[in-house]
Amino acid sequence: MWRPSRSTKSGAAAIPSYIAFNGDLALRACGLGILGGVAAGAIVGSAIANSPPPPPPGYYPPPPAGYPRERDDRDDEIARLKSKVGEITMDNELLQTRLETL
Repeated sequence: MWRPSRSTKSGAAAIPSYIAFNGDLALRACGLGILGGVAAGAIVGSAIANSPPPPPPGYYPPPPAGYPRERDDRDDEIARLKSKVGEITMDNELLQTRLETL
């Protein structure tokens, strides 16, 4: 068990007196600390080494055509204009058939 020394040593300066007092215990603790650090480093290192590579920098293509998006005001206008184009196309075809009969 560690006992504070009577001198005013603190921090790193107090370690030599601690080791002198409990040398065997201190060396075991130091060895276990080093062993634990090596084991933790091996675990973290293997986790980093086995991670997938990051995506390459650069251009990413847009999502596929069927990818859903939020509706907005333009969608209603586009539907109305498509309907109008359909009506105009039908009127043109009817006029063409009338002109051919004349």
